[in-house]
Formats: sequence, C-alpha cells, structure tokens
Amino acid sequence: MKYKIFILIFFGLFLINFVSANSQSFQMRFIVPVNDTTPPTWTNLRNLTGYTNTAFSRYITATDINGISCYYLNDTIAFGVDCSGQITNSITLNTATVYYLNISVNDTYGNINWGEFYINITESATGGTAVLCKYRKFGFYNLKYMGLREEICV
Repeated sequence: MKYKIFILIFFGLFLINFVSANSQSFQMRFIVPVNDTTPPTWTNLRNLTGYTNTAFSRYITATDINGISCYYLNDTIAFGVDCSGQITNSITLNTATVYYLNISVNDTYGNINWGEFYINITESATGGTAVLCKYRKFGFYNLKYMGLREEICV
C-alpha cells in the first residue's frame, strides 16, 4: 500500500492528508499553539499638535508580525482612536491646552504595547505650548514581562 502525505502549515494549523494507492484518503487536523509573546512595535509614537476650533486627525501606528488587533486611548471624552490608529477629537477643541494621553495597542495574540504622549492644542500655528512635557514613557507587557523606558520629549 502506497501513501502520499500532504502537510499544510498555516498560522499554527496543521492539515495532514493521507491518500492511499487506491485513492482512499483521510485527513487529520490539529492546532499547534503559537508562542508569540512579542508585543507590537511603535512605528511613529510621538507628541502631536493641533489648533483650537479645528478638527483634529492624526495617526499613531504600530506594527506586529502577526497583525494589529486594535488601539485604545485612556481619554475617550476628548479624543477617540480607531483600530487603524487614527486619533480624532470627540469634543470641540476651543481652548489652548495640552492633553496627556496613554495609548495602547494589542496584536492578534493579545500582546500589548503602550506609550504616553501629549497633544498640544494651540491658538494658531505660531502659538505657544500651554504646558511643557517633561518626559514620555514607553512600555509593554505580556504575561511574562513588563518593560518601561523614559525619554526626554522631542
């Protein structure tokens, strides 16, 4: 009896198809857990600027080999973020102020990366900063590790 074996590997799913010489076949499927513990990597986490009485829309993005699931902000009253990383204002920005925000992103396996940044809303393109940022933090965590790094704002 002669057998042909086909193996298809796709994101942890193994499909094995056995075919005998007389064309009888059966399949075996099993899932091998993927041990992805690496959080997404920020591609452009930075401080942002906007202007009073003007719609605000900017992107902060991350990348991950297994794909990005979604982004989240800690302030959902003044700003919102969608799953592509686009941050928009939820209220009318009629006062010059600085919003300090924490953004997080998770990949398709639940690994999370987070970072802090600010959005400086000024009166005009030549207006000054209402409050200066002293630092910004980056970090990530998963079930096994938490990291933190501080840098001077740019």
